[in-house]
Amino acid sequence: MSSTRVAVYAGTHWIVGLLNTENRRLNEVANDRASEFFSLTEARVHTEPDLSQALTMLPRMVIPKLAVTLIASLEERHEAPDKRRTYMQRKQAFPVFITVAGSEVMGHLHLSARMDPVALLARLTTDGAAFFAVSDAEVVQLPILGGTDLAPVVLIARQAVTGCYLADVPV
Repeated sequence: MSSTRVAVYAGTHWIVGLLNTENRRLNEVANDRASEFFSLTEARVHTEPDLSQALTMLPRMVIPKLAVTLIASLEERHEAPDKRRTYMQRKQAFPVFITVAGSEVMGHLHLSARMDPVALLARLTTDGAAFFAVSDAEVVQLPILGGTDLAPVVLIARQAVTGCYLADVPV
């Protein structure tokens, strides 16, 4: 069983634990329509203002995907299976700043071509994916929860976006 250590922001709580990824990318697990829940093991539940202290530690916690604002990998390794990593599509990394209720995400959005933020959000809706990926992402709360300054990937629930800036030029 392959697991990834993640931090999930749902409602007003941060839940840190292990998510069984079954040798799939975190993005594939999040957007799997066959499942409506994330199931974390070794879960620590935190709430602001003191994220350094867990409210409780649980052997397992189930979180409805509809309640999740964002989910961040706390791993430093690349989480994609070898098969997916060798068949990557050519995309450019555009700096992005996204606000969601209770947090902000700065990182890179990988696109085949630059698009207007309105077109981007519309495309996310028509694609039908519940979550989209931001790489090399900075989320203020993650280092306090045991992550690094930059998460390799943060998945944001598209319905939770309250604001979006997308740079004109890729890096």
